[in-house]
Amino acid sequence: MQPLIVTAELRNGFVSSDPWSPALDGILAYQVMREKLGDEEFAIRNHRSDLQEPVTGVPLAEESDGTLSWYQCSSPVYQVALEHKRFFHRRFDAKPAEKYWEPPGKSGKVLVAAGPYKNARLPATHHITPRVQWACIGDPAEIRRLLAKTTAIGGRLGAGMGRVREWHVEPAGEEAETLARTHRPLPVGHTAAESLTGPVMPWGIRPPGRNPANITECAMPSHREALDAEA
Repeated sequence: MQPLIVTAELRNGFVSSDPWSPALDGILAYQVMREKLGDEEFAIRNHRSDLQEPVTGVPLAEESDGTLSWYQCSSPVYQVALEHKRFFHRRFDAKPAEKYWEPPGKSGKVLVAAGPYKNARLPATHHITPRVQWACIGDPAEIRRLLAKTTAIGGRLGAGMGRVREWHVEPAGEEAETLARTHRPLPVGHTAAESLTGPVMPWGIRPPGRNPANITECAMPSHREALDAEA
């Protein structure tokens, strides 16, 4: 394990609802679990928090406060050229659904005002930036192998957002090691958390972030636009 700077060179920026995403440990954990479970089982579990299990085998160093543990990787660092809100629309497509029509005697109506088929106008914040970087402490060869399978980051991937043009994983120095350990959400009460100037809020401190066992009250870092040159 060694200090590293990981860079995602992007084609069209990325979508994220907060300044602490996408998380590098989450990106790597996604590929680790996909390899472990296989594509079919992974697809079943991916959107079911009740079926998600703790992720092991992520090629990052870990830190612990005695109760919780998390990976030594920073929050994303990027400089925004432009930031704007986009809207994605979800509509029930009646024509393809006709072959699943219920037998006579049913109402024949699909509820689109509520429930799983609800029509929706969904906002998303699009960050226009040429690259995203993370400082981390990890195994460079394994990180490169997993990232080679990652073609996009952030949200709205199905709409073509967050496409990655190229990944770089490069050795770094002490500054990157410090950032990997401190420029990230940290549990309230942790020594390094005292220096963070962002809000305090519940946060999934390690993947899977939606698992209640991984959510704790965290001090959050302020957004950073660049890594120091000596990092």
